Amino acid sequence: MRALFSHAIAFLLLEGAAYALSDAPRIAVLGFSGDGRNQSIVAGAFTSLTSSRLVNSRKFEVVKPEVTERAVASNGGVGTLGNSTAVSEFGKALGCQYVVYGSVLGADVSTNRFSGYGVTSFKTNFGLRVDFKILNVFDGKVVFSKILEESEIKVNLDNPDGFSAALFSELSKRAITGLESPMLASLERNIRDSAPALQRFLEDTPSGGSSSSVADKSSKPEQRVLLKFDSSVPSASVEIDGVIKGICSDSISVAAGLHEISVKAQNYEVFKTKERFTKDTVIKIR
Repeated sequence: MRALFSHAIAFLLLEGAAYALSDAPRIAVLGFSGDGRNQSIVAGAFTSLTSSRLVNSRKFEVVKPEVTERAVASNGGVGTLGNSTAVSEFGKALGCQYVVYGSVLGADVSTNRFSGYGVTSFKTNFGLRVDFKILNVFDGKVVFSKILEESEIKVNLDNPDGFSAALFSELSKRAITGLESPMLASLERNIRDSAPALQRFLEDTPSGGSSSSVADKSSKPEQRVLLKFDSSVPSASVEIDGVIKGICSDSISVAAGLHEISVKAQNYEVFKTKERFTKDTVIKIR
């Protein structure tokens, strides 16, 4: 497990972990477990839809789905994490304050046949049940939990309907749409309640100072510096400590201290540097 955490952090540093929002809490959608093909399809839909809604809310840094998926897959899937302690540790490895996870309890299809007056019809019931959780990584406590349920009935005069990925995707969208407001409200309340712990966590991972410097930081204003980039490719993306912060034509404000910089552009080798910044700096990209 310890090796997995190191591997997950390497993903973040090398590939860019999040859709960046300055100083926003970080959240990762670990995904949803599901037994069998039908539930696995629904689990994938829920993971994708939840990530999209959180990104669109513009309230969080959301770990890129492809980064989280590969990190979770290397551990054998969400179902292998087992308990909230394991989920919390995994979230810390990904550099998050919150993680979303859960399980698909049901993606069921049942059909009843009706005959009369020379006509046979089939009524198919589609049922969806998902256990949805959001966990605060600091204390390992679930800050939001809900069993989501959606259903649909189809009547067919010819043949019974079977499992439909498109229909269950639509049911998943309905469930997420109804969930969005209470989910965001719970997260916002928890962010306010745990603001001091959130700030300490942000300072400690991965670009912040050591834990011994936290008290000093809380007693004086944080020093910030401005980074500019001298590059022949102004549209090249800039990642700072694994988080996409902008492009080379931007001036990017960061906390003074040690940072790892990666600059990426199509058809060019990745430029990397790790430096301690104490004043405004122009970084020359070769």
